[in-house]
Amino acid sequence: MLFVHRVRPYEAGITHLIVPISADWSFPSDHATAAFAIVAAFALQALPGRALVFGAIAVLVAWSQVFVGIHYMTDILGGALMGICAAALVSVSGRQPA
Repeated sequence: MLFVHRVRPYEAGITHLIVPISADWSFPSDHATAAFAIVAAFALQALPGRALVFGAIAVLVAWSQVFVGIHYMTDILGGALMGICAAALVSVSGRQPA
């Protein structure tokens, strides 16, 4: 989901891009949104071991997006927050009434 069109780090001359140029908007990061939604889904299902493993992977995915020059850290944080909120919303809306 794309909310904000802003200049990417490589377009601003802050970083040197080492992957192909992306046509999508910068904020929020789609990769971070998906990765942290997966982590939150496992955490909300009380599966801490899996949540920790996928959490480590999500951090690597997030770091790689900044490292290759595609995203700012705020793009990653926004994506992570969006993914966690989406997983929580799905979890709450999917529960059966008691």
